[in-house]
Parts: sequence; structure tokens; C-alpha cells
Amino acid sequence: MRHGNNITSQSKSYSHLRELVQEYVGGLLDRAFAEDDAHARRQGWQIIRKGTRRIYRDPRFDALQECVLCWGEGVTADEKRCSSCGGTGRINLLLRQVR
Repeated sequence: MRHGNNITSQSKSYSHLRELVQEYVGGLLDRAFAEDDAHARRQGWQIIRKGTRRIYRDPRFDALQECVLCWGEGVTADEKRCSSCGGTGRINLLLRQVR
């Protein structure tokens, strides 16, 4: 008597093959992006892997927030440069903590 079925063993075979290909491609991508990844780590950036590409992100951007005094416009209602953000329309929360 035969145990298991052909579809199940074929599915396992494809699954194993897919894992091998993903591992191989992952290794190629790691080597291709090695220099950029090393630079990103030195800068303290986040490295986000999405499929066959990388996204490098500086986490300090999380500290930027729209200025509430000028609503992100950089100027006040009387058209003067905003004193809170210096006319940029945003404040840096990291700099606010230092003061």
C-alpha cells in the first residue's frame, strides 16, 4: 500500500526549491549591497529590505515635526519669518530637548 500522494511530495519539492533559490538570491543581494549597507550602518541609518531592493532611512527624520506656530508654512499670519522654526516650517524635537 502506498502512503502520501504525488501532489504533496511535489509541493514539498517546489517549496524546497523555492527556499534554495531565495537563499541564493538573498546571498547575491547581500554581496551586491554590502558596501551600501556598511555605509548605512556607519551612519546609523535603518536598512529596510524589500524584495530585491534596499531602503536606507535616517531615523533622525522621526524627530522632525510640523511647526504648530506657523502651521508648517515658515511664516506667521503677518508674513514674518516664524521665530519658532526659523522659517523652515518644521521643528526638530531632538534640538528642542537640548535647549
